Amino acid sequence: MTQGVKRVKKIVIYVLLGLSVLILIPFAVLGLRILLDLSNPLRQPVERIREDILAITPLGTSMEDAIENLEAVSNDRDWGRLSINTGIGVVYDQLGLPSRPEDRALNRRTIVGEHSLIMNLGGYTNIFGTGVVAWWAFDENMELIEVYVKKQMTGW
Repeated sequence: MTQGVKRVKKIVIYVLLGLSVLILIPFAVLGLRILLDLSNPLRQPVERIREDILAITPLGTSMEDAIENLEAVSNDRDWGRLSINTGIGVVYDQLGLPSRPEDRALNRRTIVGEHSLIMNLGGYTNIFGTGVVAWWAFDENMELIEVYVKKQMTGW
């Protein structure tokens, strides 16, 4: 074998190795991201997330205490900003639920409670992104009467 042929073989091997690395790196990064994302607690079923929230803000909690408790844990959990809505409860439309039949008969939307809190809890990615949002409904005495959690596809 001549020196020129050996040199061409070496170049071909280096090019193939370089291409292999360029092809494998994105898959390795994607795999790492998937492994890290699998540990995200927001991947749990909605019912389990709701139970976790109720451990922080049990039914009957005052709105003031709920706000304090949620603000205390939101930074640790990387949750979004808490939206406080006095004078409006949780509207079924926001949850993607149809109004109750008795409300539809009167041509009105179903609203639970007199006051509410809303917080974006974050999300995770499979092929598509999924966002997780929670709503807290309070009665006229500003005591917690219900918690709702919804997952929604957010795109790529």
